[in-house]
Amino acid sequence: MDYKPKIDQYKSQIKTIESEGQNIINISNLAIGLSQKLLLSLKKDIENRKFNSIDQEIYFFKKVKHIPLTKLIYYREIIRFETYFPKVNSKDQIKFVEKKLTALNQYFMRHIDFGHYIDLKCIHLDEYYFTRQNLVPDAYYSMKIFYPDPNFNTSKDFLFGEFKAKKKLAGYIKSRLTNENSLGKIGVSLPLDKLKWTGNKIDLIELIYALKASGAISDGQTGIKEIASTCEILFDIKLGNWYRKFLEIRSRKIERTKFIDRLKLSLIRRMEDAEV
Repeated sequence: MDYKPKIDQYKSQIKTIESEGQNIINISNLAIGLSQKLLLSLKKDIENRKFNSIDQEIYFFKKVKHIPLTKLIYYREIIRFETYFPKVNSKDQIKFVEKKLTALNQYFMRHIDFGHYIDLKCIHLDEYYFTRQNLVPDAYYSMKIFYPDPNFNTSKDFLFGEFKAKKKLAGYIKSRLTNENSLGKIGVSLPLDKLKWTGNKIDLIELIYALKASGAISDGQTGIKEIASTCEILFDIKLGNWYRKFLEIRSRKIERTKFIDRLKLSLIRRMEDAEV
């Protein structure tokens, strides 16, 4: 079965939700609902058909199911984090963030071997990890699900989704204080009242997406929304629907990276002037 239409539609809906500028709790609730709906639909799909090969089964549980599963776990974690995040005292906020990051580090250490397997894109254990014939409801799995459905779970597919979700969560948590306009409260002194973005909004959005694509911020784990929100605070600007503006950039016939190209030329001229 071709899952691409369902996945593409889901990704498009998630992008729309994430780019509409709603608060994170509303975004999380909507994303959770969409993720649950898709997972139920995928479950019905495989209940009504058999995989033609082991490779097809591995592909489904490793490449398809994890997409809504990761989002579901990620946004549930976001709601849990935001529910208990201190609302006023900056020192309490810092302690809370540090505690959460410590817990995440401990999680990654507990699953360090599986993490290496995923990060190195290994495949030699896929038949054991991502097929239902090897489903063993171990103690870890049982803590998360009372009894894993043998028709819709493998021994590691939940852990795979959780692992990816927690990596994304780490980036969100590290950016959380920045979103609270607390840059100066965590040992960073910036003249926030003096920095103004005087260029076009679409130029800044082009830069934001370039930074995200490069993986230069938080090892690529910080989302577009977090980067854009930080830039709005830093440069005292409201970007509006940045995803829609990104679509405008992407649809350019020529000079798709107009602002980035201009930056490069400006830097080269600055270097040449310095050599004189």
